[in-house]
Amino acid sequence: MSVSILGQHISVVRPSGWRKPLVGNPWRKRRKGKPKTIVKGKVAEVIVKTLDGTIWGLARGTHLDVCNAFNIDFEDVISTGWRLENGKEVWR
Repeated sequence: MSVSILGQHISVVRPSGWRKPLVGNPWRKRRKGKPKTIVKGKVAEVIVKTLDGTIWGLARGTHLDVCNAFNIDFEDVISTGWRLENGKEVWR
């Protein structure tokens, strides 16, 4: 009969049915997040949307160039994005 450090048999200290707990459950279904929409196409314009809903754009340049070209205040910009050749707008 083997005796543990506590002076009792090991089956009393740690019963035979004891298992080390798993971190996470490997059988649980994992949530993948919201589905992503894939938009394909070439960029035709860099666009900026302002507070009044107007969309301004340039064929070449950055969003900063759009603001500078049309004298748009940076605080008036709601969102930035791109207009594709097929007419769709992609906002970020």
